[in-house]
Amino acid sequence: MNGLKKKVSFEGLEPTTYVLLSNDFMSVELLSLGATMLAINMPDQRGITENILLSHDELKAYYHNEDFYGVTVGPYAGRIEKGEMQIDGISYALEINEKISHLHSGTKGFQQVNWNVSEFIRTPESIAVIFSHEHVHMEDGYPGNYTVKETVTLDRHNHLTVIIEAVSDRKTVLNMTNHNYYNLSGHHQRPIYDQTLFVNALKMHAIDDNDLPIWPAHLLRGTRFDFTRMNKIGQAVFQEEDGGIYGIDNPFRIDEPVDINEPAIIYKDRISGRQMTMDSNQPVVVIYTTNREKQMHRGICFEMQRCPNQMHYLEANTPYVNEMKISFNIDE
Repeated sequence: MNGLKKKVSFEGLEPTTYVLLSNDFMSVELLSLGATMLAINMPDQRGITENILLSHDELKAYYHNEDFYGVTVGPYAGRIEKGEMQIDGISYALEINEKISHLHSGTKGFQQVNWNVSEFIRTPESIAVIFSHEHVHMEDGYPGNYTVKETVTLDRHNHLTVIIEAVSDRKTVLNMTNHNYYNLSGHHQRPIYDQTLFVNALKMHAIDDNDLPIWPAHLLRGTRFDFTRMNKIGQAVFQEEDGGIYGIDNPFRIDEPVDINEPAIIYKDRISGRQMTMDSNQPVVVIYTTNREKQMHRGICFEMQRCPNQMHYLEANTPYVNEMKISFNIDE
C-alpha cells in the first residue's frame, strides 16, 4: 500500500494538495480543493489501466469546477426549492443558483473549500487519508460550528471507503455526498448506453420541471427506470417523457431494497470487463447521467445521500455519518 502527497500551486490561486493512494491493482488520486476525487485508475481485462472517472484535463480547472467533478458536496447535496430553510421556526434564505433552487450548497459550498489533509494512516491491509474543514456558523448561510471530516481508505482487496462525519454545536441541516462521475469504459471513451446497471431499489421519485423530487415515490418495475435487475443504462436515456427530459436525474429509494443481500449498486462494462459495486448507510441514491451537452451521457453519478428538497435536521452534539463503500474488480 502506497501514498504520495505534494503541494500544487498556480499563479494567483491558493495552493492545494494532491494525494495519491495505491495498491498493486489500482490507484486513487485526490485533491484537497473540494476534497475532490480526481481519478480512479484501474486495469481492464486486457491489463490496460485507465481512469474510470470524468476528470478535467488540468488541475487548474478544479478551481472553477462548475460540473462538480469528483467533489464532496456540502453542507447540502441536491436542491432546496426557493432556497427556503426553516429550523425551529427560524427562516434562513439560501442562495438561488439554479432555476428556482439552491443547488449543491450554492457558490460557497464545501466543494469550493481547500480542506486540510492529514498524514497517511497505514495498516498492513490499507492506507487512508483524512480531509477536514472547519465550518463557521452562517458563513455559507447554514447554521452551526462544526468540523467536517472525510476519511478516504483504499485496501488491498480493491475496496474504497469514504466516510463523512460531523458534529454541530447547534441544530442544523446536513446532507452531504461524493459527486464522482463514473464511466467504466476508461477515459470516457464510450458513452454509458450499453453499460449495465442494477439498483437495489423498488421505488424512485419522479422529478418536476424544476428537477425537484415528486412525492410519493413510485414503483420501478415496468418503467424505463427499471433497474431492479441488470439492464442497459440506455433504456432510461433514449426514451423521452416529462417535457422532453432525457436521461436520469432521480432519487432511488435504496432504503426499500429489492434484495437485502445485494449491494445498493452493481455497475458493469462488458467490453472492458470492469465492474464496481457500491453500498451506503444513506436511504437514497440520486443517479445522474450527465444530461447536459458537455460530456452528454459520458458519465454516471451515484450520489449517496438523503432525499433532496427535504429538511434533514442534525441535532446539536449528534453525530452525522455518511459511509460509502465501493468495490472494484474485473470479469475475466
